Amino acid sequence: MTRRLVLSPAAEGDFHTILGYIARDKPGAAKDFVSKLRARCALLVSHPLVGEDCSALRPKMRRIAYAGYVMFFRVDEDVVEIVRVIHGSRDWEHEFE
Repeated sequence: MTRRLVLSPAAEGDFHTILGYIARDKPGAAKDFVSKLRARCALLVSHPLVGEDCSALRPKMRRIAYAGYVMFFRVDEDVVEIVRVIHGSRDWEHEFE
């Protein structure tokens, strides 16, 4: 089965926010870092059951950390949806209320 990666509008906004935040201090590194985050998300297509189960937040929700950020995602039959990408120091549980 071939899965495809889908980014929620909130996740797209998260990537934009991360890019802007890093670019304030290190404009050259910002795009590279966000590209690496996106590449990590893309790996979930072939390894969709990695990470920790977070069904208590939302049904079928999982999470995986990378470089201080936590990527929340859901897996359906043919889709891996990136729901949010949130810095690990933030109150991410509040983001799902």
